[in-house]
Amino acid sequence: MSPRRKFTNTTLARNLRAIRAYKGLQAKEVTSKIGIHLNTLYFWERGYTTPSVRTLEKVARVYGVSATQLLHPTLSLSTLGDTNEQ
Repeated sequence: MSPRRKFTNTTLARNLRAIRAYKGLQAKEVTSKIGIHLNTLYFWERGYTTPSVRTLEKVARVYGVSATQLLHPTLSLSTLGDTNEQ
């Protein structure tokens, strides 16, 4: 029996960076759509801080994924496609 994987700041940070790159989004583009400072996004992508649930939902909409996908410890970019749960 394998142990359950759990969410960590590192998981979210890795997924935020990977999805943004996969979708071809620039950091400035993302921050302007969400209404946050550029450093805030960089802090999230490095695991220094995490967004609130409400902000995480905004990020998910901008990235065209679900909040669950952002938090998934074993996210596969090939499954992202054009998913957009709003």
